[in-house]
Amino acid sequence: CFFFNDTATTEIYTEQIVGSVRCVQETGITNTKPYIDEDLSLKCDASESLWMIEDDELHIQLQKMFKGEVWSCVFKGHNELDPLVKEEVQKKVMLERFQEENPGFDFSGAEFNGMVPDPRNFMGGVKYK
Repeated sequence: CFFFNDTATTEIYTEQIVGSVRCVQETGITNTKPYIDEDLSLKCDASESLWMIEDDELHIQLQKMFKGEVWSCVFKGHNELDPLVKEEVQKKVMLERFQEENPGFDFSGAEFNGMVPDPRNFMGGVKYK
């Protein structure tokens, strides 16, 4: 999720906020230049993505197009995840995948030795149900 709170613009009403989620994210205020008009680094599933206003903040939730992908950054050309953070995210996604594929086992204490494999392609890739 992204959290946006533009305190400099206090006279904005909910009806003025417009947004659409495509492979390019665009969100802004009616009849103005978009706040976000960027190409995403990877594909998202627009039908499963959403935006909403809650507690005067704009929340945008993007659903990844492909299960098991680890995004290095949200928008093309923006700062990428620190390599150590990316590895931690890969560990988390791998453990989620193992848990989903083996529901009777507890992976909460599992650890990886060495480099964490790509969760999307490891051992034949992610299985879709």
